[in-house]
Amino acid sequence: MTSAAHRPRRRLDPAVRRREIVEAAARVFARHDPGEVSFEVIAEEAGVSRSLVYSYFGDRGGLFAAAYSHELERLDAAVDRALQTLGSDRDRVASAVSAYLDFARQHRQSLALIASASTSRHPAVRQAIRSRTDRIAAAVADTPEARLLIHGIIGMVEAAAIHALESGDDDHDALVELLTQVIWDGVSSLDGAGLGDAGGGEGAPR
Repeated sequence: MTSAAHRPRRRLDPAVRRREIVEAAARVFARHDPGEVSFEVIAEEAGVSRSLVYSYFGDRGGLFAAAYSHELERLDAAVDRALQTLGSDRDRVASAVSAYLDFARQHRQSLALIASASTSRHPAVRQAIRSRTDRIAAAVADTPEARLLIHGIIGMVEAAAIHALESGDDDHDALVELLTQVIWDGVSSLDGAGLGDAGGGEGAPR
């Protein structure tokens, strides 16, 4: 079998090549401690040279931030679809929570990568996390209080998903209801904030 390092190199559009490297990095970071992953391993997985990986991302933190954002796109797409369902705003929040937990169960490695970002101090990773939190908060109520609340909600749902997977707790409906109630109470406490005001897929915590 031909290893990734010895596969014939293909000429690709830079954006396509960059995405392939990010996808390869996401697979590797999900399987290993990000702090122990080298550019050589990523390059081998992507079938490119180490220097090419370096030229696109600069350092491991920049590459991890790109992989983190890539996995978030997949998660947020699933949650966005759930937010398009019919029903009350609270029903839509419940659908979004259910979609998040389903994603966690179906894509455990992706969730592991997303969760590992919380311990990174790299500026690119911190900025990726902050940008996502600010974007969601702005859709609810663009205030410091909203950003703090949304940050807590994201951490809570992530922690609950991890706990459910590790403990083998399969009472999906009960967990969805519990998380939905806590989220709904929190968002409803923001003066002037309503999920219905935001509209679309950006109008509820993810």
